[in-house]
Amino acid sequence: MLFILTESTFARSYRLDVTGDAGGVVSAFGRSMNGSFELSGYSIGEGRFYRVTDIDVNDVRMKERISANEGSLDAEERIFLISVAEDDPESEVIKPSGSQTFSVFVEEAWPVFLNARRRVDYMGAGISDREAFATEFDSVSASYFRNTDLRRERSCDLRLNETIFTGKITDDPTEVSLLPESRVISNKSLYYTTDSISNGLATLGYRQVADDLSILEEGSETYSGSFRIARTISMRSPGIEDEDEEVDWLLCCPGGQPILEPSADEARVFEGF
Repeated sequence: MLFILTESTFARSYRLDVTGDAGGVVSAFGRSMNGSFELSGYSIGEGRFYRVTDIDVNDVRMKERISANEGSLDAEERIFLISVAEDDPESEVIKPSGSQTFSVFVEEAWPVFLNARRRVDYMGAGISDREAFATEFDSVSASYFRNTDLRRERSCDLRLNETIFTGKITDDPTEVSLLPESRVISNKSLYYTTDSISNGLATLGYRQVADDLSILEEGSETYSGSFRIARTISMRSPGIEDEDEEVDWLLCCPGGQPILEPSADEARVFEGF
């Protein structure tokens, strides 16, 4: 067993590798921080506009690429991120009596919450607006290319509460071929809403991935012309245990103002960026 934990004043990372004498390996790794980030404000004017946004904290990710040619722009937004990486990852190796095969569990409880909201009203020579959000391999993306008229509102909540790495190793050579693939099981959610009126090319895509990395749901939409597009996409994975109680700080932002909380019914991801 090899365990490496590194940390600075704000950031922490680790890697854990557990290997059987005969075969099998379980690898766990993570990178996060203790801290928060908030950006809010608005932009109003005429001319050209360009913007790049990249956020990646413990596999909670956000990307934006916006390029607007000559035109009028009225935009307002808020991005809020909070991350906690205080507790050390915990590992457990279980060996049933009389067996040479071990079950390995590594639990990482480094929660991250990201909320991003934006409103934009543009009219002019053309705007291209691309964005993608992901928690691990679950993702949603939207793109508007060369729209001369674009009015839209978007909100996205990303949550990653904990991650469990699990697998089997063995000291028995005859059991090596029977070992299952290691799995990564996370308690996470993604909630995305968009409502837009566009004149140009628009695309929307989403993907949800299982613990074994197989694709559960995947879809894409493409629109060319003048359209109003309204969509809500919700994904949730409870992990090994579905906790009934949420962590309080995940539901609130500075000043005590509540953040939109989705109801119970409500990557490769950045390819091409």
